[in-house]
Amino acid sequence: MRLSSPLWSIGCLFVAGAIYASPASTLAQQHFLQGLAYERLGRIPEAYAELQLASALSPLDAQAALALGVVATRLGKLDAAQRALEQSITLEPNSVASYFQLAMIYESKKMNERALDSWHRFVGLSQDDLLKQEAQKHIRHLGTP
Repeated sequence: MRLSSPLWSIGCLFVAGAIYASPASTLAQQHFLQGLAYERLGRIPEAYAELQLASALSPLDAQAALALGVVATRLGKLDAAQRALEQSITLEPNSVASYFQLAMIYESKKMNERALDSWHRFVGLSQDDLLKQEAQKHIRHLGTP
């Protein structure tokens, strides 16, 4: 599952009628966008490094955490991916993509109860009927009707 049209938040300061992006937020945004560009080019190690920087500079950015989790998964860094995706859900509790990715990780790590919970949450939030059907297959496979 690839990221598409990601959203990000930029911390801003409103002073005397003008909006100024904070330097950390601007730098975090640059690393985030560079990470997405590397991911689209298939340069996954570089994407991972950039998204780690973006997440470190903007730890309250759910989209940066989601992107980091997806890229970490592609690198096989499942523990790092799990942490990033759990952070994404903490920051954005209705993140459909985060639940999908996290369910896949939990399932691969044989954390079946967590996988089931994530699959059920995904089904409850998703608007995509095909992906909901896929999630239902995983739920049945894990033993819950």
